Amino acid sequence: MTVGEKVKIFLVMKKVSQKDVANGVGLTEDKLCLALNGNRKLSADEFEAIINYLGVSADEIIKVF
Repeated sequence: MTVGEKVKIFLVMKKVSQKDVANGVGLTEDKLCLALNGNRKLSADEFEAIINYLGVSADEIIKVF
C-alpha cells in the first residue's frame, strides 16, 4: 500500500475532501490527486503539511495496514 493510499484512508476517516486538504496545504487539487494516486511524489514538506492538516502523525500513516 502506498503512502497516498494510506493518506486517502485518513481522508475518509476524517471526512475531509481532497479539495479541502489541497486548499488547506497550498497544493492544487490536481497535484494532490496525482500524488495520492501514485503518479507524483509528495515532497517531505507537502507530506508534513498534509498530516498536520489531518491531525495525524507520520507513524499513524505508516502503520495503516
